Amino acid sequence: QYNYMLEGYDEKWNHGGTNNSATYRQLPPGDYTFKVKASNSDGVWSEQIASIQIEIVPPFWKTIWAYLLYIAITALGIRCIVRFRMNQIRMINQLHYEQKIRQKEQKIHHERLEFFTNVSHELRTPLTLIECAIDDLKRLLGQTRNVKIAEALKTAGFHSSRLLELINQLLEFRRV
Repeated sequence: QYNYMLEGYDEKWNHGGTNNSATYRQLPPGDYTFKVKASNSDGVWSEQIASIQIEIVPPFWKTIWAYLLYIAITALGIRCIVRFRMNQIRMINQLHYEQKIRQKEQKIHHERLEFFTNVSHELRTPLTLIECAIDDLKRLLGQTRNVKIAEALKTAGFHSSRLLELINQLLEFRRV
């Protein structure tokens, strides 16, 4: 007859009868001492106890190295997420900065166009008046045959018409 005990797991001796094997399943990791004592055919138990040390190691995924690996992977994942988010924020800030610059450039461009439009209007009115005056002088001096005066009026009329045409083109450009 046999009695056995797994010290650190069993609290009392188990009776194994004549069966010379013991089975333990799903033992938690740790250090154990397996003890066996036997009796003779008269039922007298021997004082000698046979023992063996047993160490149950945890599976790899429950070892300290695995937990360190889990922590390292988690830290790396958090770092990647933080870096990705920081890059996202940096890109958004860059985009806002570029939009502000573009708005300022558009404002300056608009102000330039306004300036040219205002200057063109200011120049157009006097040029129109000058052109009308030249036309009146041509009509009045048409009766006299002074070639120099006629030539000067023709040149002045041509250039004033050309300037008026350029100013009208500037105003048309502004409308477009």
